[in-house]
Amino acid sequence: MVKLMVPIWVALLLLGGCLSLGIILWMLHKLCIWLEDNDFIYYRRKPDFKGGIGNLFIDIDRLTRPQSVHVLQAQEPEREVRKEEEGEKL
Repeated sequence: MVKLMVPIWVALLLLGGCLSLGIILWMLHKLCIWLEDNDFIYYRRKPDFKGGIGNLFIDIDRLTRPQSVHVLQAQEPEREVRKEEEGEKL
């Protein structure tokens, strides 16, 4: 049976490398959280994508069922009021 002897300096070097890697990853995590708090990136929270595919279905519905247009026109003043309220909050 062959004994594998690791010199103490190699073990300390590996331990120091693992510790350094952990500290670097923690600092990178804190940097990403700070960037997210200042609205530079999305890191842990998901972005609020409003619209998108829902608006596509509304347009298809307008083309296929013209009688639904009056419902959309009735909703437009509500959307404008919400946009004005959001503007006041900012």
